[in-house]
Amino acid sequence: MNDATQSFATVAEVVAATGVGLRTVRRWMKLEGVRVEYRQVVGPSGKSVRTAYIDVSTLPCPVPPGLEPSVPEAAGSRVIEPAARSFEEAIAQLANVPAGDRGGRVKELAKAWGKSRKTVYRRLAQLEQPRLSDVRSDAGRPRIPLAARDLIEAAWASNEPTTSAPLIHKTLLDIAPDAMTYVRGGVEQVVSVQTVRRIRQELLDDPRSRLMLANADERHEYLRVHSGRVLAEHANALWEMDMTRCDILVWDPAAARSYRPRVHVIIDVYSRVVMGIAFSPEEGQTQTDLTLLRALLPKQGPYRDRYPYFGVPKRMYWDNGSTYRSAHSQRLLASLGIENVHSRPYVSHTRGHVERFFGTLHGLEKALPGYVGENAASRASKEIKRLEANTKGWQSHGRDPGDGNRLLTIDEYQNLVLAWLITDYHQGRVDGRSRHERFVATAPASTLVEIDRAELLLLLAHRVERTVGIGGRIRLENREWTVPDGSLAPYRDMRVLVLTDQFALEPDRRLIAWRNRLGELEVIGEAQPAPTVAASIEAGDQRRAAREALVAEKRRQREMKRELADPNLRVSTVLLKEFRAAGGEPLLPSAQARLEALNPPEEVIEFAPDDVIGQRLANPLSRFKDAPTDPIERIRWANEHLSRRGRNDK
Repeated sequence: MNDATQSFATVAEVVAATGVGLRTVRRWMKLEGVRVEYRQVVGPSGKSVRTAYIDVSTLPCPVPPGLEPSVPEAAGSRVIEPAARSFEEAIAQLANVPAGDRGGRVKELAKAWGKSRKTVYRRLAQLEQPRLSDVRSDAGRPRIPLAARDLIEAAWASNEPTTSAPLIHKTLLDIAPDAMTYVRGGVEQVVSVQTVRRIRQELLDDPRSRLMLANADERHEYLRVHSGRVLAEHANALWEMDMTRCDILVWDPAAARSYRPRVHVIIDVYSRVVMGIAFSPEEGQTQTDLTLLRALLPKQGPYRDRYPYFGVPKRMYWDNGSTYRSAHSQRLLASLGIENVHSRPYVSHTRGHVERFFGTLHGLEKALPGYVGENAASRASKEIKRLEANTKGWQSHGRDPGDGNRLLTIDEYQNLVLAWLITDYHQGRVDGRSRHERFVATAPASTLVEIDRAELLLLLAHRVERTVGIGGRIRLENREWTVPDGSLAPYRDMRVLVLTDQFALEPDRRLIAWRNRLGELEVIGEAQPAPTVAASIEAGDQRRAAREALVAEKRRQREMKRELADPNLRVSTVLLKEFRAAGGEPLLPSAQARLEALNPPEEVIEFAPDDVIGQRLANPLSRFKDAPTDPIERIRWANEHLSRRGRNDK
């Protein structure tokens, strides 16, 4: 082994000698100045193994005296990639080798990098002799008229991002064939589909126009992260919502227990004001709805003038929690015209505004009794036990131990947070102005919409779809429900919605609504448990109410049909008019009609309703043609005629 190779050692030898980790040595191998050679070494099994050798004299640390480099040259090792960290770098090194000595090197290089020898020779030829014929003489200059390019760009901007280039090309040829045709070299040419596709790619490659052709997901991604932050141009442009657990223990007098509440918050990204906030023992859809309700509506109560934050944002930005991705939340935002944007999974820095608010709130909690810290290690367990014992004693005997000697109740904690938001947090300055001033000065009037409270509560209601059965009944929670006045009966075999919401209704109340063809909800009535005993008075009343509703609905629709019906719109009438207009002969009446025209039916004598005798004789005497028409004479004639007929029968 010569001196030039005595300074090389394997990666394992360097790790053992220097005492550093394998990752550190791998990182050293990528540094400039560190020489690395890869050798094919025949192992004990007789197979050739690719092994890395490091020149220890080029390492960024002193060479340990006990390091004995070993290069098994006698075992058949050979250098195949001296200091080449990529295939292109190996090609560049091979280009410096004389042409007559490249044969074996090409084979080794192809095997080492998993390429064919043909690929190695082709890349070597491209490196040594650039193919000038591949470069167009008009490269970098527009090859179609500027008007045609502007038209193609306008077409891409006017259509959906998923529209195909051939369809755009065909559309432009149909509406503007002159603009798509040009003369080049004395020959009339037409802009090709490939040119249309190339212009689209150029627009996508340009950062000033790529969003114009981006789809919804790409636009959301662009909005999501910009230099590590989510941006908004004014107040009510973008809201962030999230939930976390408070670092404080509070007391619930109703349940007689202590717990760490969860806080649900909506932050306006531009102004940083808190649009809505709610505290709850657990997380769920109800608390999300309550926070949205408080953010969308103007605030009520004595602090209304000092908390003027409300409106309908353009976008809502939240994470991928099940509550935020639920069909209920999606429907609510869609009904209000709010764009729904979700952050990337496991990426929290894009929700930095709401996360920073949580940090500030935790800082406030450190100054309150009952602070439990972020984890058990930072928790004063003895102090917490003392506060809990004092609070339970206060709950039992009613003697308040005083501030700082017991836990705060949930109402006291919420009032403290509200006072802190109004007097301190919203007055904090951001870019030279307070959060309050940033919202009031920049919130567009178009976003300060006062939504009707009843309509919003209807939107927030939880919905279950059911099919109406016979008698106007639906089945929900293993029992039957109906509307007592029978107004649900006309909706038989149709799908209706059962609405339940703790904000709009009592916990045990439900509304039944139907979605009309415009997508609007029409409330049918309040659902009540249906009678289960058919012979009961309640069941009979319900059946009568349902029948009355069905009869009334039938009458209403009959009147509506009478009002809407127009004989001139009948198909048969229109066909006859078209037939006559085309010169067709008048249609002959039917055979029965022609027979009745020759032998008209006898006139039916109608008696007055109060003529009892005439009514009774009408049917028996209607078959006698010679019966008189005068009622008195008719009676005499009948008596005489029928008596004579009876004698003849004897």
